[in-house]
Amino acid sequence: MKKIFFGILAMAAFAACSNEEQIAAPQGEAIAFGNAFVDNSVRAGEAVDPSYSANDIESFQVYGTVTGNQGPVVIYPGTTVTKGDAAYNSAWTCPVNQYWIPGADYKFVGIVDGKKTVGGVVITKTNLEAGMPTTIEYTADGATDLLCQTIIKTAKTDGTSNGLVAFNFNHLLAKVKFTVANESATVTNYKYTVTDISVSNAYNSGVYNVSAEAWGSLASTTGQAFDSIVATAASTECANEKLLLPIAAPTVAYTVNLYYVENGAESLISSTPHTTTLTGYELEAGHAYNFKLTVKVGELIQFTVEEQPKWTNEDPKEL
Repeated sequence: MKKIFFGILAMAAFAACSNEEQIAAPQGEAIAFGNAFVDNSVRAGEAVDPSYSANDIESFQVYGTVTGNQGPVVIYPGTTVTKGDAAYNSAWTCPVNQYWIPGADYKFVGIVDGKKTVGGVVITKTNLEAGMPTTIEYTADGATDLLCQTIIKTAKTDGTSNGLVAFNFNHLLAKVKFTVANESATVTNYKYTVTDISVSNAYNSGVYNVSAEAWGSLASTTGQAFDSIVATAASTECANEKLLLPIAAPTVAYTVNLYYVENGAESLISSTPHTTTLTGYELEAGHAYNFKLTVKVGELIQFTVEEQPKWTNEDPKEL
């Protein structure tokens, strides 16, 4: 994963200050943020995609410390950095000016806190210790993305550029969709629907450990439901994708319905529920998955005439 930093090294000195004070920097260039790229943001198809791409991000929260002979000092306590009119790979707007100190050690944590959802509902909580995030509490709704990255950097001492602090955000969730491959698409009078689709052991909530970059305290729920699929074409995908917490062995549930269609009227022939646990298969954070189901009407019913023994005209029998 690329971490590219450009900028200007600033001359500054530590001041005696508490963990909430800013670093005194009467001269020099400010620390600047930019290039908020999102890793693994490639879409998995035509379904509605709830995940962030780089151009979707309008703002993120940055937490930061600088460490010198005074110990760690908080310089960004969850400051909101905004894109404004700038492109994602240019400098972003930070309302607080902090400065590079030669040879000092910096730690930055950037979080996109799940505001890409209907109505702008925030469903995450960031827990802090000494002004820096330790864990992120997340409640799953299938449609809210969550991004995070930690950057550790030592300022240069030779006067060369330190540059933009460039976040290459990681998706903390897995993206899932369903597709039906209908091998009966050319057969007239028949159609399939796939209903009651879900990852039935999807987690309802979890706690992300920022330092360990791992999920914990995962709580199961009744499952994450997906849209039904009407398989009238050779390949039909569901109308939506879902963002799920990582699962070690996902359980996929669905019902396959076969209809006979004549003059616009539908008659249900069969409705079969299925449940499959993918043991040894894992939904990992930052990965997109397409569960593909193949359906097919059985052999075509055909009629023919086999040659039968011929009638033989017998001579009349006298009574």
